[in-house]
Amino acid sequence: MFGSNGFGFGNKSARVGDQIDAEVKGLKNVVNSVNMVAQQFDFVEAQLQQFAQIIGNSDPMAAMQFQNLQAQINNIQGQIVASLGQINQGLTNIDALTDKIQN
Repeated sequence: MFGSNGFGFGNKSARVGDQIDAEVKGLKNVVNSVNMVAQQFDFVEAQLQQFAQIIGNSDPMAAMQFQNLQAQINNIQGQIVASLGQINQGLTNIDALTDKIQN
């Protein structure tokens, strides 16, 4: 009787929901920042590719090592970005659940 009419639990639920929403928003900002940092690996990959091309004719083995490093960095970057996507989706789900509490 008192829970949803604004006299008790309804207000508390809405306040807690607002606090959760604020935390989710903050964490989504962190996820976006980390995602942008992870994209900076593209610059390192480009440099490794250039090194591989420069030394490719004189030392094919070293060039291949640079290419392997480039591939490893690209794989790690992909794993980071995919994990961040999963975290972001989880935060979106939490946000949707708090919306149900608040309404």
